[in-house]
Amino acid sequence: MVTLPKQLVFSCEAGAFTIYDSSEAKSYLRNGQGTAFVALHVGKGNIFETAPMRVMRHTLSAVSVLCEGGEMVHLDFDDETAHKETPQGKFRYRGDLDEGNNGRGYMKE
Repeated sequence: MVTLPKQLVFSCEAGAFTIYDSSEAKSYLRNGQGTAFVALHVGKGNIFETAPMRVMRHTLSAVSVLCEGGEMVHLDFDDETAHKETPQGKFRYRGDLDEGNNGRGYMKE
């Protein structure tokens, strides 16, 4: 089980979704260096297969991100799992969150 930092900064870019602790985000903005709490890259079979657009909701253990094409990606840090909702249905990522950049793909729920 992973607990998110209390003060978060989210970055939704064309190539990645990143979560920073607010203190690391300040360092990153000041001098271009900072350690991300989570960095998930967009790629075929990754947790993010399309570009993240914005965080729709978050708690201390979960984040929901709206992506291009209307996909909604749900990251659950308690269970260390990812799910997504698309027009084709609901899917579960075949790996843990720490394998989110490994192209493991999704299976239909």
